[in-house]
This record gives sequence, structure tokens and C-alpha cells, in this order.
Amino acid sequence: MFRGPVTFKAAFSGIGFDPIEFFPSYEKVSKAVIESSPNKGTLLKIEITDASTFDEAIRKAKEFALCTAKLLTFKFAVFQEFQLIEDDLTEEKLLPDGNTAVIHHCIVGVGIGVNTTSWTTLNFRQSVEVKKLLQKTYHFSLFYYDLFYSALGLTDPLAKFMALYSLLLTLCHDKQENVDIFILKVQPTVSTNPPYRARKSGVPETIYTRLRNQIGHVRPGTTVEATREEMEANLGELLKISKALISKQP
Repeated sequence: MFRGPVTFKAAFSGIGFDPIEFFPSYEKVSKAVIESSPNKGTLLKIEITDASTFDEAIRKAKEFALCTAKLLTFKFAVFQEFQLIEDDLTEEKLLPDGNTAVIHHCIVGVGIGVNTTSWTTLNFRQSVEVKKLLQKTYHFSLFYYDLFYSALGLTDPLAKFMALYSLLLTLCHDKQENVDIFILKVQPTVSTNPPYRARKSGVPETIYTRLRNQIGHVRPGTTVEATREEMEANLGELLKISKALISKQP
């Protein structure tokens, strides 16, 4: 069996973590610690236990690190990636004479540079919230976190906007009217206009739906360049809306 720590590093920008130890319900992971320091950057140390092979231990650690990145990306609305920098796994092997040999396996990954930017360390309440999120029954396969993470990983504002709106559609049964109803609940003063095709309900079209449709359909008098600029200007609010709707899911 293989067990021991596997360490990852991320280039968190503007966010600092005092050591947060958490104990998630995740296969082959007994506990994890995330912490930041000026000379180390932000580290995620994962304790692997009872993995059958070295490859399984590393694979489980990488899965867990990715899941943690998704949860933190959702929490702070900033895309994050963890990269493997080292492991200190040990293997317990039964010898023919009945004794147990302990073999050390150590690899050093391609780490990222130390985070030299300034940050604000989370206060006690924020740390408790992060620990609560990370310590939940782990939802590596939770579809909406995956979609949110994928959307924030995009660099083009148009692509990011369209991905987030697609997430809203997924959560609203693929109906733009339902998307607008939810947006109007959380942003009652949002800019609206009559929908391109009249709705029997009379629900107006929000700016987010209008912009989405200017790319998804032919809309006379619009240009991709102008729409992209509007999308970029409204991305921050669309992120908040997406987080609010995901947070309502069971």
C-alpha cells in the first residue's frame, strides 16, 4: 500500500490562506491542508492513504487537487489551477520472510514560481466558510461546478460569457425565459428590452439574454465586436448571477 503527502502549488492572486486543514470524504484521501506564505506561494498538501499502486496514489491526488481548484474557483470567482510539485509517498511491502519493508518513492514535478504578488489573508469567518466548502462530501462529478470552472478557464470574454449563459440555460431547463425570470429576481433593476420574439408571459429580455442572442442568432444592426465589448463589461455581474443560481442547487 502507498501512503503519504502529495503537494501541489497554485498561483492564487490577491488571496492568502492561513493553514486550513480539512477532512473530506474522498477516496484514498485522509486529509488535506491549504496554506500560503511569501516564500512558498499557495500550497495544497494532500495525504494519500491505502492506494494500491503508485500510479493510483498520484491519480487520486491529482483528481482531488482538481476538485479543490473547482471549489475555490467557484468560491472566489477566479480561475485557479494546482500543479504537482512533489510527493513523499511510502510503500509498505510484505517480504518473503514475513517482515514489512518501507520503500520511499519521491518525485518532483514541474512546479510554478513563487507567488510574489501581495494578498489579503482570509479572516476567521472566511476561513471557516472555505473549510466548510472543502470539507463537504466531495462532489468531484458535480456537473455545475465543472461547467463554472470550464467557463472561467476561458480567456476570450465572448467565449466566457457564452459559456456562463449556457450554464444558466442548463440550470433553467434550456429556456431563456426562465433565465430572465431568475435574473430579474436577483437583479430587479437590470437593463431589459422587449424580446426579439414576443413572450406570452410578458417577461422582458435581460441584457444578458440580448447579448447572448446577438451572437447565437442573426440580429440586424449588431456587430460581433460591439457585442464582445458589452459582454466584457457585463461579465462580472453574470458571474454573480451564475454563482447565485448554482448555490441554490441541492
